[in-house]
Amino acid sequence: MAAISGTAGSVVVNGTAVAQVSEWSLNLAAATNEVSVMGADWRTKVPGLADGSGSFQLFHDQTEPAMHTTVRNALINRTSGSARLYFGTAANYYTVATFYVTGIGAATSVDGVGTESFDFESSGAITYT
Repeated sequence: MAAISGTAGSVVVNGTAVAQVSEWSLNLAAATNEVSVMGADWRTKVPGLADGSGSFQLFHDQTEPAMHTTVRNALINRTSGSARLYFGTAANYYTVATFYVTGIGAATSVDGVGTESFDFESSGAITYT
C-alpha cells in the first residue's frame, strides 16, 4: 500500500492556500428513505440526500492574518466560500464547491501554541479528484 503522509496535506479556500494548517477532516453521509409497504417482511429503501461537513485546524499566526480573517469573517458575515482539501498531491483532493463556516474555536495554553479551528457544512455536491 502506498500511504500518503499527512505532512504534505493542505487546505485551499477561495483559491488561496490557508497557512499553518495542522489538520483537516471531512465527513460525508448519505441518507436513505424508507418506501416499505404494508404486508412487507423486509424494509425497502431508496437513496436520499447526501451531505458533508468538516473542519480544519491551524496554528494562530499573526504574520498570516489575511486568510484567517477571511474564514473568520465568513461566519460573522454569513458568507459562503469554496475549498479544496488536499491529501498531499495535486491529484488527490476533495472539492467543496460551497461551504458555510458554522463554528470557530480558539485555544492556547501555557505549554502549547495558539490554535484556531473552523467547522463547516457543505451546500451542494462534494467531488473527489
